[in-house]
Amino acid sequence: MDAGSLAEAIWQHAPDAMLVVDERGIITRANPATTSLFGYAEGELVGRGIELLLPAGFREGHVDKRVACSSQPTRRMMGAPLSALTGQHRNGDELAVEVALSPLVVDGARSTIAIIRDVRERRRLEDELRYRSTHDSLTGLYNRAYLDQELARLARGRRFPVALIVIDIDGLKPVNDTGGHAAGDDLLIRAGRLFASVARGDDVVARAGGDEFVLVLPQTPLETAVQVVARLAIVVETHNRGEEVPVRYSAGVAVATDGAQIPTALREADDRMYAHKRSRRAARS
Repeated sequence: MDAGSLAEAIWQHAPDAMLVVDERGIITRANPATTSLFGYAEGELVGRGIELLLPAGFREGHVDKRVACSSQPTRRMMGAPLSALTGQHRNGDELAVEVALSPLVVDGARSTIAIIRDVRERRRLEDELRYRSTHDSLTGLYNRAYLDQELARLARGRRFPVALIVIDIDGLKPVNDTGGHAAGDDLLIRAGRLFASVARGDDVVARAGGDEFVLVLPQTPLETAVQVVARLAIVVETHNRGEEVPVRYSAGVAVATDGAQIPTALREADDRMYAHKRSRRAARS
């Protein structure tokens, strides 16, 4: 196979989309992988501007970047800054892609070869891994690792006072013992939903571990946090009507007025939660 035939075979069978774009940003050639990725036939792409393959909101900005790149042609590899782009399929669907660029001169005419890789599946897996690293697999709430990160971030910020509500599920072990872990899991899931239902947009609701949950309320004074706890009591009471296994819990509240106080406030909220639990046990006995 001669060099020309080999180059054409590579062009036709390359797994990534490949485009040749002239100095004006006009597509002069597109390989089959391009038509597969974007949904256009090659004849519909040749002679059209490269911005056709971008969502409308990205096109104007891309023109400016393309003109700047054309004035100083340089090779850009995938994974480099600015290599991640959003493309658009013919049907309007947006596509996560990465682009490599390389200047090309043929018969004195300057062009650019663009290699475009579909990274949607990789992004989906990355998002899934990121989600799993910060969320509790059972309840879908944030996990302890994320809670610790958020508390550290808040400690460095200025969104004080920060209210902390520590909540512990009462009676989880008996539920597990009598109904099995499926019943216990259901209790935790329902409780988590109830706790999350009283949170505001910037609040963090986390399952700290086992049967313990923590609500983090930035820029929230003690009076407001107490109101949140009161609202939660109403929500839970309403939920429990008719439930065979009701949600029972104990809660404690504390407030930090600066970053150094956050660990102390968390301990105070925990202590108050256990005091609440003891008082409820005493009332039942």
